[in-house]
Amino acid sequence: MDKNPGKVSIAQSIASLAPGDCAEIALVAGGRMMTQRLAMLGIRPGVKVCLLHGPGRRGAVLRVGGTRVALGRSVIERIMVIPEMRTRLAEAAE
Repeated sequence: MDKNPGKVSIAQSIASLAPGDCAEIALVAGGRMMTQRLAMLGIRPGVKVCLLHGPGRRGAVLRVGGTRVALGRSVIERIMVIPEMRTRLAEAAE
């Protein structure tokens, strides 16, 4: 059971984030093979990711834990995240 069923309604695609934004993965909307592959890379619901480069026509580079992961555009469009509001606010304060 999901602890917060309202999370998915405010989720957006990783493709809509800006470089430097961090977010929590809410949903991976793909087939079984894709979700299994992403899970092996550490990309699964509840995990925090940060966008390092992109998103561009060819995809994006994410930081997942201490690892950098490059994903194609079609994949990042299927990963729904909940952005962390404090990330940009903390940068503005510095």
